[in-house]
Parts: sequence; C-alpha cells; structure tokens
Amino acid sequence: MKYNSFDKEKFCIAVEDCMSRLGIARKDLSDSLGLSSKTVGYYLDKSRNEIPKIPQLIGMQQLLETSITNLLFGVGPKHLDKQTAYKLNRIIELFSDPSKPAYFVLFSIISELEYRDVVMLKKHLELFIEGRDLIDY
Repeated sequence: MKYNSFDKEKFCIAVEDCMSRLGIARKDLSDSLGLSSKTVGYYLDKSRNEIPKIPQLIGMQQLLETSITNLLFGVGPKHLDKQTAYKLNRIIELFSDPSKPAYFVLFSIISELEYRDVVMLKKHLELFIEGRDLIDY
C-alpha cells in the first residue's frame, strides 16, 4: 500500500468518525483550531480541494485524539489514548529542536515503539539499505 497521496474522502471520514466518537461539533472543532466554521466546512467537504495546513492538521490530530496517518490515509491508530498522544507530541517537539542530533531523535522514537513496530522498522531499514522504495513496503 502506498502512503504518498492525500485522500480527501478518507480524511473527511476519519475526522467525522473522531468527532462523532468524542461528541465534538464542527463549531467546537473550528473554535478550538482558531478557524472559521466556513473553513472547517471546506476541509470536510469531499467535493472541495481545500486541505488543512500542517499546524491545523496537528491541531486536529491532537483534538480528535487520533493519528496523523488515520487523518491523511485512513490507516493507523484511529484513537490515541492520552499517554500515547503525549509521547507522540514529545517526539514531534524533538524533531523541531535543531539542537538535538538526528540519532538522539531516532533513539527517542525507537524507545517508544513496541517490539512488533521495531521489527517492522528493521525491515524498512533493510529495504532502505538495499536501495528499495520504503513507501511500497
């Protein structure tokens, strides 16, 4: 499965499912993100091309307690508990800190993974070493 293109329909379904699960209305979503109801309506209209910018997407991910991959591609965790969400946001912060070397960030991420995820990461790294496309795995 390729995860290299945004699927607006999957995005709309994921957002609406999360809103329903959490009892969040569109007005609440727009207010929490600091956006107009009209803008959020455009984001959630499958027939329109507007998509959230990265800060709004991260805000949606946090507010809707879901994963970015669920929002963008309709795969991955549909619900993140508070502890997992905190860890994920901490990792995002590490990526934005230019004083942290890349290996520090990678070790921080790996330390948060479960064994099965580490095994999958190992397979991806082996593909990378072989010069194969990681997205196609």
